[in-house]
Amino acid sequence: MNQEERLRAFRASYPNKSLAVAGAEWNYRICGAGERTLLMLPGGELVNDMGFDLVAALTPRFRIVYPAYPRADSLDELADGVARILDAEGIARVWVLGASFGGAVAQCLVRRHPDKIERLILSNGIANEKKAGYWGGVVVAGAARADRQEYRQAAGRAGQRTTFLAGLREPVIRHAPHQG
Repeated sequence: MNQEERLRAFRASYPNKSLAVAGAEWNYRICGAGERTLLMLPGGELVNDMGFDLVAALTPRFRIVYPAYPRADSLDELADGVARILDAEGIARVWVLGASFGGAVAQCLVRRHPDKIERLILSNGIANEKKAGYWGGVVVAGAARADRQEYRQAAGRAGQRTTFLAGLREPVIRHAPHQG
């Protein structure tokens, strides 16, 4: 199948659902049936089918919630809309993948609805150290060298291991649960 045929098959297999939230009409797809739920937040394209090949690769392992963004006046509105989708689908906690602009939405979602987030993955986004925080065993931040020990200590208190990725303008903290 070529790319156009794969996209048509994706759209046919996973039609959009809709939900009205605060006067805005949200469209989203539910894909896959894995035990864990992955919330895929799209980037600046704002639509929920650009990553269809990635969704197809992940559906054996995850139930995927893939929203398209409606017009909104703020990231808070987008984060609250995404949270309402999770509520409507009966999903308590998710892994979040925020790509590009979706990373900004993801960080806002984490601040406004930390109880819904199990893991956070930021791709091609920016983590703002002033807005970074610790929630539910996950630490993400742009961190200056002087701040790294503080983040490691916070993660350690929660039984987490913290890794700093080098070579980035603003390093990002990644976490992994302690094993054993």
